[in-house]
Amino acid sequence: MHPGWAETPGVAKSLPSFSKSLSGKLRTSEEGADTVIWLTLQPKEKLVSGAFYFDRAEARKHLTFAGTSDSHGIIDSVVHSLHSMAYPFG
Repeated sequence: MHPGWAETPGVAKSLPSFSKSLSGKLRTSEEGADTVIWLTLQPKEKLVSGAFYFDRAEARKHLTFAGTSDSHGIIDSVVHSLHSMAYPFG
């Protein structure tokens, strides 16, 4: 789930130039929270497990030229590492 860019204290503090240059053009906190609240109210049968949601709709997970795609090998490695941390004794 991606909230979109919202005018929040966190964005203002961590990305001050970005925040200042787009002041008044970013989403409000409420607009940013809309999809996550909408998702919590949907029957699970209406949602796709593992899908990426944006503006109350399923969206592409990877953007062209954004370097966001991963191989199954990398994904399996991360899952294995997380499993090892969660269950260190087997």
